[in-house]
Amino acid sequence: MSPLPNTQVIGSGWASHHRLTAEQQMLDQCTITRPAGPGVWDNTLGRTVYPPAVTVYTGPCRAQQTPRDRRHEEELTVSPSQTPLHRYYIAIPAEQTGVRINDELVLTVCAADPSLTTRVLRVVDVLAGTLIWQRDLVCKDISPTGV
Repeated sequence: MSPLPNTQVIGSGWASHHRLTAEQQMLDQCTITRPAGPGVWDNTLGRTVYPPAVTVYTGPCRAQQTPRDRRHEEELTVSPSQTPLHRYYIAIPAEQTGVRINDELVLTVCAADPSLTTRVLRVVDVLAGTLIWQRDLVCKDISPTGV
């Protein structure tokens, strides 16, 4: 309910007006893929063969690593050492609704930090909401050790 008669607290078009601002900050490029189906054992190769992944999204994005003090510290055990599990917020245009948990994301262009283009990320959450300016994805780094 609005505090003034015949007015709205948030005007119509507010979110779409601000989406342009959010999208203009998306200077990077990414590709998001999803497995096309389950793997099948190949006797000749002696391993499981997976069908090519399906591209869910390719386009502009913005990437930011989640600061450690803003999340619970997680560690991944690799051999006898502990490795921090890095998480990232990835923003894509708000109208991109087809991304799901477990999709794989690769930054293909990241001018401000080219080292991010070597990372392979797994979507662990897709943040939803009303009046959103962008589609926010929470991802974890699943790059092979040593990359």
